[in-house]
Amino acid sequence: MSDRDIDELKKKLDIVIEQNRQLIEKQQEHAERLKKIEEWQDGTQSFIDKVSGGKMLVTWMLTVFAGAGAIALALVHLIWTPASPGRSH
Repeated sequence: MSDRDIDELKKKLDIVIEQNRQLIEKQQEHAERLKKIEEWQDGTQSFIDKVSGGKMLVTWMLTVFAGAGAIALALVHLIWTPASPGRSH
């Protein structure tokens, strides 16, 4: 092989090395993006779990308070409503 052939092969090899370096950088960027997306998904799922748990707690509390309110209203009605003429208390 002549020096010219060797120089040309070195140039081609340098080009291939540079292309590989750029590909590796792109792969690392994609890996970092994927990691961020996975972290975001985990955070979102955690938030959804907390919110749905909170919704269940609020629903339970509203049910309990509504039931207690209905019972209180019924007692107030029984205690303070005057008896009709044909009815005794």
